[in-house]
Amino acid sequence: MPVCSGDSPRGTLCLYWNTVVTYREDLVLRAQELADILGKHLERYLSVPD
Repeated sequence: MPVCSGDSPRGTLCLYWNTVVTYREDLVLRAQELADILGKHLERYLSVPD
């Protein structure tokens, strides 16, 4: 899943299992929601001065 901060791509959220798994649509939507939340917090983190 892409993790974006605003319109800027910042990384990916990787879902890994050691076996083949078919992801249900609701799980894909939840994973994208998590990636979106991480991106929003990353944007806030990057805007804080050192």
